[in-house]
Amino acid sequence: MKNNQNIKNALRWIAVLPVAIAGIFAGTLAMNILSAINRWYVGASSDSGWARITFFLVAPAAGAALAVYWGSVVAPKGRKIVAMIIGALIVILNTLGVIGALASLNSDIWWIVAGGVASIIAAGCVVYYFFEESI
Repeated sequence: MKNNQNIKNALRWIAVLPVAIAGIFAGTLAMNILSAINRWYVGASSDSGWARITFFLVAPAAGAALAVYWGSVVAPKGRKIVAMIIGALIVILNTLGVIGALASLNSDIWWIVAGGVASIIAAGCVVYYFFEESI
């Protein structure tokens, strides 16, 4: 019985990072689909302010929050530490993305920077949730 539990815990540890990555994709995809449905219903263009806010701010923030949450929930123990590690990875990756955007001088540069900041804030909020919650 103990051996089965060890195997189950090992598989859960292996699944932490893939589940966190799936959370990024799920959150981003869900927000972009909801945004597309809303734009279609309202009749707004894909270059409207609402479309830019959802694409560059809301979708990355939702993806970062889901990544930290899902990855931490899958971990068999040490969820606070796992939340901090995944949050730190999101901070590092978003910082690299912002540096890349600044180097490319893209026309959407400030939207990309704002999306990186929104992702970091969302990930930080979920990490804070795990520290306040006694899970």
